[in-house]
Amino acid sequence: MKKSIYLSIVLLFAFSISKSQTVMQLSGVDCNANTHDLLADLDAGKAVILHFFMQNCGSCPPPAKKIQAMANNILAMHPGMITAYAMPFNNTTTCT
Repeated sequence: MKKSIYLSIVLLFAFSISKSQTVMQLSGVDCNANTHDLLADLDAGKAVILHFFMQNCGSCPPPAKKIQAMANNILAMHPGMITAYAMPFNNTTTCT
């Protein structure tokens, strides 16, 4: 019984991710005046890590540090094959 429930959950998950093939365009200029384009990175065959954050989130630093450490490890293991974007939630930060 447990195997059939597990199998149905896996199949539902696989079906749901197989339908998500449309990517929203993210492009812009960072604080160092470098231009970034999500679709261009994906077309170049790169994997992309998207990390959204909130500046004034009091409980966010511990998980954010774990996410940053994970992203750094992945980027070090696959140099030039992965691009990472860290973006503020609701444009809540400035370059200053």
